[in-house]
Amino acid sequence: MQKKLFWLGLAVISLVLTFNFSFLMGTLLTVVAGAAWWWVTYRSGWLS
Repeated sequence: MQKKLFWLGLAVISLVLTFNFSFLMGTLLTVVAGAAWWWVTYRSGWLS
């Protein structure tokens, strides 16, 4: 379940950032947001 939630969340975050910023900035922000989302999904225990 965590994998599905992680990939779904990352896709949504990526689309929002890419459409709101330029491609390069959206890509860079997606990497940062992806690292934060990974921590929330797997390490924080909030979604357990």
